[in-house]
Amino acid sequence: MRNIAQNRCGVKNVSEIGKLYNYGKSAVGEDWVYINSKNLNRLYYIHSDGGTYSFGGKDYRFIPDKLYFLPYTAKISPRSDPNNYFLHSYADFELIPPITAYAPAICDPNTDEMMSSACRVFLDGAVMASEKRINISDLSDNLTTLCTSAIKYLAHRVAEINGFLPVSDEIVIDSLEYMLENISRSITIKEISGRYFLTEDAFIRRFKKSMCITPYAWLKTVRLKAARSLLNNGKTLDYTAAAVGYSDAAALLHAMKKRL
Repeated sequence: MRNIAQNRCGVKNVSEIGKLYNYGKSAVGEDWVYINSKNLNRLYYIHSDGGTYSFGGKDYRFIPDKLYFLPYTAKISPRSDPNNYFLHSYADFELIPPITAYAPAICDPNTDEMMSSACRVFLDGAVMASEKRINISDLSDNLTTLCTSAIKYLAHRVAEINGFLPVSDEIVIDSLEYMLENISRSITIKEISGRYFLTEDAFIRRFKKSMCITPYAWLKTVRLKAARSLLNNGKTLDYTAAAVGYSDAAALLHAMKKRL
């Protein structure tokens, strides 16, 4: 168990955890609609005009050459215009500590040198991923760290510009790291809450207050996102089920179908 008291002196070690699920560059056609309703963080760089998104009952247009951060707690529905394709680079990822907010964050990537450099890494990697020159599940450790660090820097920077703050509860952050590290096996809330000498109910309340979602729902979402990423990269159902903590391929398929 990680020492929470020591964490207070070394939170940066926890905040470096991240997981990249989908990454690339593509043209979005007239029949494309992306519903951000599965607790998914998404980072967009918009290359060309044409896209819109729905938020709070209103429609907004994506602005070319801007960076958009869509936190998983924001109910956003990006879409393309019927007769106007647009080009974007994108990444779907976990960020720990997470950023919870109810609106998208928008910024100019050239606001500072560090942000501009991070954006170049993000965009170059997106091109390589879209051209199948790199495979997310097979990236080298150094490249994975580089890409994920760039995305995290951009996401945090965008959040700061817009006044969003990462989750700060160290027990919740540690529990997220623990669940990600143990995604391939059965994990119970009793096991997790016991690490922090909390009752299950107390831990669930604390987690939901920070994350706007229960730990059960968060872990299921993470498992299904990881499963889709593995399947998209050619892994078998049996391999994927074992890798993300399901008893067999049938159980994984059932969970994926229920989520649709």
